[in-house]
Amino acid sequence: MICKVSGMFLERKLREKEVDGKKEFQPVVVLYTDGEAVEFPGFDIDPDKIKVGQTVELDCSIKAKEWQGRTYLSIRPLASV
Repeated sequence: MICKVSGMFLERKLREKEVDGKKEFQPVVVLYTDGEAVEFPGFDIDPDKIKVGQTVELDCSIKAKEWQGRTYLSIRPLASV
């Protein structure tokens, strides 16, 4: 399913992630949406274009997936903001 998530931009940070035994940094965007701060891994915000407090929309692909017998939502970016 394709959707847009909108919220107030709070923070852009990098999260350390291990991929195939190597450490990589993954961008994470934090938005205030639906009454709470929510992290969106894999999304990136250009700090020259978007400032803290501005409303942004993230284009997402959302799929229900299963891992170790538990269902969760996978949210993937379609484009950078």
